[in-house]
Amino acid sequence: MLTELRVRDLAVIADVTLPWLPASTSSRGRPAPANPMLVDALALLLGERGSSDVVRPGAQKTVIEGAFELTSTTSPVFSRPLPP
Repeated sequence: MLTELRVRDLAVIADVTLPWLPASTSSRGRPAPANPMLVDALALLLGERGSSDVVRPGAQKTVIEGAFELTSTTSPVFSRPLPP
């Protein structure tokens, strides 16, 4: 299960770390403007092909990191940098 998502230099997102809780999978009202970018970040983390278009202007690369709980005692971190 995904326990944390960190996004750096993706489009207009400079750096954000979000704890991922089961209760956070639903949203009330209208989605925040950054939600589509977070969905894109998840897609990139899970292997979708990235392009230089997603790198924040002025940044050298976009970094998407996810922490996954595999058992109750381990939480490895997977990282996928995307060059410009």
